[in-house]
Order: sequence, then C-alpha cells, then structure tokens
Amino acid sequence: MKSCLSFSNELVYTSETHKLATESVSFTKAYANYPRCVPSRFSMMTGNYPIQNGSVPDDGYKISDVAKNKNFVKKLNDLGYQTAYFGKWHLGDKKSLSDFGFNYSFAAGRAGSPISFHQPFNSPKRKGKISKKPIPDIDEVSNLGDYLTDLMTNQVINYLESSDSLKPFLLMLSYYAVHQPLEAKQEDLKRNIKEIEVFDFGNQPEYVTEGTGRTKMRQDNPSYAAMVENLDKNVGMILEYLRKTKILDNTIIVFSSDHGGLSNDGYKKRNLATSNFPLRAGKGWLYDGGIKVPLFC
Repeated sequence: MKSCLSFSNELVYTSETHKLATESVSFTKAYANYPRCVPSRFSMMTGNYPIQNGSVPDDGYKISDVAKNKNFVKKLNDLGYQTAYFGKWHLGDKKSLSDFGFNYSFAAGRAGSPISFHQPFNSPKRKGKISKKPIPDIDEVSNLGDYLTDLMTNQVINYLESSDSLKPFLLMLSYYAVHQPLEAKQEDLKRNIKEIEVFDFGNQPEYVTEGTGRTKMRQDNPSYAAMVENLDKNVGMILEYLRKTKILDNTIIVFSSDHGGLSNDGYKKRNLATSNFPLRAGKGWLYDGGIKVPLFC
C-alpha cells in the first residue's frame, strides 16, 4: 500500500508505517505541546508544560530534576524493566539519560542532528575541528558507507538480541531522520528524483506567503522523500524482528513525533524540507501544521 506524510499518497511510499497504523488505535487529534524540538520533547518525557518562569528556554531544561513520581522510566525500572534509549535525545548530555533513569543509551546526547547521515557522521564538512562529537557511540561501531538510520536499527536489534528475555523492556527509538541535513542514500534519492520529475502537481502552487516568509505547498523534495522511505523501511525491519522472535504479540508500540515538518521560512529563504498541506504552516508555528502530530499505538 502507499502512504505519505503530506498531501499526496502517490509520491512517498511508507507501507510499513501505514500497515502499523491500520493495525493500531489511531489518535486523529493528537497535538504536540510546542512546535519545536527541545520544549516538545521535554513535555513528552515529563508530562510537564515547557513554559518555565513565563518563557520557553532554548536549552535550559534540567531533565534529571524531574520528580520521581513524574518519571515513568524510573517507575518502570522499579518494576524490573530493562530501559534503553536510542537516537535523538536533545535534552542534555549522555549522562543526563542515566540520571533520568535509562539503563542504556546509544547515539543519544545533546545534539539535535548529526553533521552527516553518511559515515563519518561526526566529521565537519568544512575545514576545522569540533571540540566534541555531536553523536556519541556511533564511531566505534560504524564503517565507511554506513547510513545513520540503518545503523541505529541494527543497534536496536543487537540490543534486543542481547537483552534478558525473561525481563520486560522499555525501548525508546528516536531516529535523527528526517531532520536536516537532508541526505539520502543514493539509490533512494535517484528513484525519487525520477518520480517527482514526472509527477503532475496540477495547479498546486509551490509556495504561498505566510508571515514574513513562505510556506511550502508541494511534497517535491527528493532527498526528504528518500529519507522518509528509508525510515519506513527501518521501522519494518524492527517490526519483522519482533514478529520473528514472537515478541510483537506482547509488546505495545507507540509511534509519534515532536512537532510538524519544516515547511516554512522567514526573511531568510532556506531549503524547505516538506509540506504539511492541507494543514497550515509548520515547525515553529502554533497552527496545526506546527503542532498536530501522528499518534498511534
């Protein structure tokens, strides 16, 4: 089957995610607490509003200070669960994950995105050095030619294979895709370039004016489309592992997002990733395009 994260179901193929959604309870009026990464993630993990002292800090949340009675990870630890976090954390350094209660983490830290989705993941694209690698753990287990989303899936499966099968687990996986930089695998990119070139968008405009900038109205970025399709494939690999090992029937899967897609810019034009049409606007806005998110379990 075909599915898409935007207005057209004929361009971006997400059969695995679509199948998961059809087999789940879908919440059609799910909203993130804030239209940007860090505040929204703080709310998702704590159940608290991101507003602090009348404002929203860009990077000032003390996630480890959350009261234990509001910390679901520590509650599950007390019940004997194995708890692990993979991928984008964005709420502190690696130590903050263990302080919050996770027994294990991989590729998770303060960074909101990698330098590259292609190995080497932590090397600057221009001359110069970085004082600290944005994404921890990945250099030790990666090889030239690896793609970050694929690597994370492999590490999730490796963790499940080595975990104690007699104990329940909580595993949170937050792929860095489809965040910028928009970098896809070449075979996926080439296929989407060809499909978009021949797609008829009819009278749908490419952009409309919104606020001080533009809002994208077409799902026509081949890199973004290819990244979405690769993510969908990786979701399918994890589901297949759970089916094969007969874990799936005793597992609750929750699929969601922290905010809407990056579909708009301001005074300074940028490479817009996606379209949220027919929802209005996108990331950074309090219209539906910025805060309405998928949620099914």
